[in-house]
Amino acid sequence: MDDIITGFSDGVNLIHFLEQLVKGDIGNKYSKNPKLKVHKITNCFLALNFLQGHGVKGLTISAEDLVDASDLNESSVNLILGFCWMLLRQFQTTPDLGDNEGGAKENSFEMRMLEWCRYMLSGYDDISITGWDSFQDGKALLGLVEQFDTKLVNYKGLDKSDPMNNAKTALRIAEERINIPSELIDPEDLITGQISDKNLVLYLTLFYNAFSDKDSLTSRESLVARLHSLEEDIDTVLSQRETLERTKDILEYTRTELTDNLSLLTTERDELLKWKNVNLADWEEERQALLNKIKELQENINMLKSASSESSTKLQSVNEKIRGECDDLQSKKANLIEKKKPIKRTNKYSNKELQQREKGKRINGGRCRKYAKRIRNQSP
Repeated sequence: MDDIITGFSDGVNLIHFLEQLVKGDIGNKYSKNPKLKVHKITNCFLALNFLQGHGVKGLTISAEDLVDASDLNESSVNLILGFCWMLLRQFQTTPDLGDNEGGAKENSFEMRMLEWCRYMLSGYDDISITGWDSFQDGKALLGLVEQFDTKLVNYKGLDKSDPMNNAKTALRIAEERINIPSELIDPEDLITGQISDKNLVLYLTLFYNAFSDKDSLTSRESLVARLHSLEEDIDTVLSQRETLERTKDILEYTRTELTDNLSLLTTERDELLKWKNVNLADWEEERQALLNKIKELQENINMLKSASSESSTKLQSVNEKIRGECDDLQSKKANLIEKKKPIKRTNKYSNKELQQREKGKRINGGRCRKYAKRIRNQSP
């Protein structure tokens, strides 16, 4: 819907708007694509009855007024704005910033909006919100735009000496960047003080809603980030769960093996205990026999040690006797050698003569053999 004045004229947008506003459903008994005026009036009538059925009283506009607003006459425009003002007072939530300064119950909505503007602009030294006439110089609107987004307006760097320029700049930026329609406020009516308080409050309410939507968007972004973080945590937990399940399976398998081994060892232990109890007497007898044998061996070893000691003494005396005899033999051998030397010299000459005689015999024998051979050769 592009125009609030003519947008409700066929009743369809009005029905959708009221369904969202009261969180209800009007049903399927209205015309979704009305062509005739009677169908449009019927839709508007159903919408107003739906609104009254949800506790809204004192409506000052009729179904015909809503349809005739498409003519854009002044009375129709005022009726539409009054209808929007009534809806605003009925359903708009206002900021809770403490007690109302005015104290009048019927003006609590306007005073809360004024208090909200005072709170939002408390950091500006040249802006003082005391009433609706505090908006005539346009500075308050520029301040609200900067508070919404500091990138849209540099309040300190602006020349704010011209109220008309201030108002036009604020309305233009609010419409282009914050989507707040500027048709609700005429800049000239604002700076001259001729603007209706209802129109100004309605416009400021749209500012308040824009701030609320921005905070909601920030909250949604933080919730989305938190959701992503939780999803990552869930993935981590699931991964850890799978690891734990695998570990559990391994431990269960190990436990089964250990249980089987324990059962086997228990059986073997019982058998050993049974065997031990049966053969304990035999073991004791064998042990005593071994102890006796060890004792006997020890006695034999001691006897051998004693005999070895005596034998060693006898062997030593025999060795000494043999050593003495060896010394006597060596002495006799030396005497014999001395006596043998003259005999060797005598034998030396006799041997030489014998050698010469033997040599002569060999020569004579050779001659005889040669002579005998010659005689045999001469024989016929």
